[in-house]
Amino acid sequence: MKKAVALLICLLALLRPLASTAQNDALDPEAKTILDKVARQYKSFKSVKAEFSLRITNSDAKVNEAQSGKLYLSNDKYKVETADFERYCDGASIWTFFKQEREVQINEVDPKSGEISPAQLFSINSRDYKYTMRNGSVDAKGNTEIDLTPLNRNIDFYKIRLTVNTKTNLIKKAVVFVKNGTRYTYEILNQTGAQPLDSKFFIFDSAKHPGVEVVDLR
Repeated sequence: MKKAVALLICLLALLRPLASTAQNDALDPEAKTILDKVARQYKSFKSVKAEFSLRITNSDAKVNEAQSGKLYLSNDKYKVETADFERYCDGASIWTFFKQEREVQINEVDPKSGEISPAQLFSINSRDYKYTMRNGSVDAKGNTEIDLTPLNRNIDFYKIRLTVNTKTNLIKKAVVFVKNGTRYTYEILNQTGAQPLDSKFFIFDSAKHPGVEVVDLR
């Protein structure tokens, strides 16, 4: 379950870094134009609320798992809700509440971590990418695929494939390709630019969860 928590942070990374990514020298000018528009769209939102599904597959390891949940995002703050856990981040600390175990773990946010793995993808906005439109075209619904390849080859994944709707300038789907053969496929089922959320929304409230064991790892 801890692994699942880390993997879901990929979704946050895919929503937040584009303003940085799109500023790089583009290999594909059309891809750059699309990413710039997506970046401006997400920056215009005071907060983001999204429902998503995640499928984890690895044919060699015979892995095929599915999860779903909700995401709330406001600048460097976020909250992820699934059937098994909740994760809160106020920009400084991270609370991970495991519902079945009745345990919450608290960690510090480490923005200087140089690691890029499914567990650290929240800091992906500090990385540089090559990017190109996969098929060089937009379909009738306005969707197109853009491949982002990290310049740093020492990280665990080698490609992120975004499906972007050019009519709404929103991300519809993202596939993270990991070097061990695993793929994490995120589909954003519904997303809105919501009203501002109170900062307390992104902090785990122990008073509302009596009897929960608190493990403070800060």
